[in-house]
Amino acid sequence: MPEHLSVGAVFAEWLLAVTTSMLLVALLAFSLFVGLTLIKNIPTSHQQAFVSFSSAVAGISLVGAMLAAGQSSHFVLRILGGFAVVGALINVAGGFLVTKQFLDESKTDSDVETDSETDSEFNSETPSN
Repeated sequence: MPEHLSVGAVFAEWLLAVTTSMLLVALLAFSLFVGLTLIKNIPTSHQQAFVSFSSAVAGISLVGAMLAAGQSSHFVLRILGGFAVVGALINVAGGFLVTKQFLDESKTDSDVETDSETDSEFNSETPSN
């Protein structure tokens, strides 16, 4: 222990570190509880909107990951920031794919027939060579 630090200062620093760590663990546990409760209680009819909203939040985390990767001065932190960017990109892309799948599944048979009629009308109007 350095001579210029008193025992009280070292104890206060240790207590602050332990308190911060405990607070972060409690926050993680609380967010897991709230997230799982929300996901479990969402009706099937509202899942599409929930996934779309989650994609928007993932876009915000992508911006944060890019800022963290670009502003860090240490090489290891840049590598970790790069992994965060890749993970956020996968999350955003997956959210868009799931949303597209929900939208495709929610089409009714009349929507599919209308789309096929529009395609056949468009194809009949194009001149053939």
